[in-house]
Amino acid sequence: MSYIAYRGLKSWTWIGIGWLVHTAWDVVHHLKGSPILPISHEASLGCAICDPVIALWCFAGGPSIPGWIRARFTRTPAAPLAAGPE
Repeated sequence: MSYIAYRGLKSWTWIGIGWLVHTAWDVVHHLKGSPILPISHEASLGCAICDPVIALWCFAGGPSIPGWIRARFTRTPAAPLAAGPE
């Protein structure tokens, strides 16, 4: 895991790989009956479901969530047409 973390210092892809490894650990915790949070038996399963989503975000290069929302739901006015020759 140290190697993956070191490579992740310069690469979003390696950070995504780290999140997938973390997902595997969460699955093992869930199957062995040793949840991450002892008061919640389903805590490890919840992490195993969320972690791949974070990994996908990392594989996409870690784009800005507010910037993506802004670009998705706002429209910029069209640029005015250039005046043609008269």
